[in-house]
Amino acid sequence: MKPGYSGADLKKQKCGSRKSRKSTQAYSTYIYKLKKTSTAVTDTASVPGWLRAELCTRLGPEAARLAKLNRRGMITQREMQFMLLFSRQGKLRLQKWYVPLSDKEKKKITRELVQTVLARKPKMCSFLEWRDLKIVYKRYASLYFCCAIEDQDNELITLEIIHRYVELLDKYFGSVCELDIIFNFEKAYFILDEFLLGGEAQETSKKNVLKAIEQADLLQEVK
Repeated sequence: MKPGYSGADLKKQKCGSRKSRKSTQAYSTYIYKLKKTSTAVTDTASVPGWLRAELCTRLGPEAARLAKLNRRGMITQREMQFMLLFSRQGKLRLQKWYVPLSDKEKKKITRELVQTVLARKPKMCSFLEWRDLKIVYKRYASLYFCCAIEDQDNELITLEIIHRYVELLDKYFGSVCELDIIFNFEKAYFILDEFLLGGEAQETSKKNVLKAIEQADLLQEVK
């Protein structure tokens, strides 16, 4: 025992050091929970006021923007909202929706968007702002490929996605045309589903996509 210290003093020092370690661990655990989105943290958790104010300042505007978009029926965490294929006469040939919308709203969006795109001149830009979204479209022969993306997403990447989908259709059908889409629409949907998942590119390799389609065709022939 050290001189000048009693047994009770040493016991108090040990208890105090254990409490400080416990509080430090609790604070670090809270920071981990705060960063881990899957863990719910209540408002009563001990957190410094400056950190709470900093989080509100940084996350508040973005949360308000996302809430506004969600009230309009658009899901904001996906790369693409929907894809439409239509002819020069305005006939819808293919539609793929990655957002939950009613049939009435889908028909309204399709009608407005087809009229807007067809009214544009050939030399005009392939990007346009529409509602809270950006529309990216490109014409191949008699078909328009039209995609809706979020305002902060990259238009050039979307153009590449459209072009890659056309390349996949060309590889499968051999110089695809509008009639191929009309009479083999289920194949066009199958190719799109192998290429895109939830509005984002899941497989960029044309070889892998076509291989999956060929395997599906073989299964159909066996049946």
